[in-house]
Amino acid sequence: MQSEVPGQVIGWDRGRPARNAPQARSSSHSTDAQLQPARGRRRVLTAFENVELPLLLTKLPKAARRKNVETALELVGLSDRLNHLPKQLSGGQEQRVAIARAIVTDPDLILADEPTGNLDARSGEEILNILSTLNRELHKTIVMVTHDPQAARHATHEKHLEKGIPVEGPVGVASASERFVSA
Repeated sequence: MQSEVPGQVIGWDRGRPARNAPQARSSSHSTDAQLQPARGRRRVLTAFENVELPLLLTKLPKAARRKNVETALELVGLSDRLNHLPKQLSGGQEQRVAIARAIVTDPDLILADEPTGNLDARSGEEILNILSTLNRELHKTIVMVTHDPQAARHATHEKHLEKGIPVEGPVGVASASERFVSA
């Protein structure tokens, strides 16, 4: 989807007080088996393994990790694609795996950099609907950078930046600008 306004950042306010994020542990305390997916650069991860990766650095037992991964993939509509490799997924499905990986640790804040950038209009709309649902139903704050004015229409808050400096109202199409929406 092509943008008329470069560098927009949009977001949704979760509308509730922040709580502490889960504690991650240093990779120096992880076992070789836990770190193997990250080390094996030549190995391609399934959707399940990709989403599980951030949980390998937590103290969650394997059963809890599995439950969290399955829940995250279900939230993005991919519960039937657990064992699929990237080459077996569409671009929109790959993006949904990335969203599942971002939410699997139950963060309060989700940063999304051009989540619809390389997608067709239908897939892009699906991603924006998922992000809106995460905000509305799970009370996640989402900050998204986009060049797509359609994506900006999904935001509840909007701020504009021109060369990193806040400005009033939309910035000109011809200028190198950013549009920022946050909580």
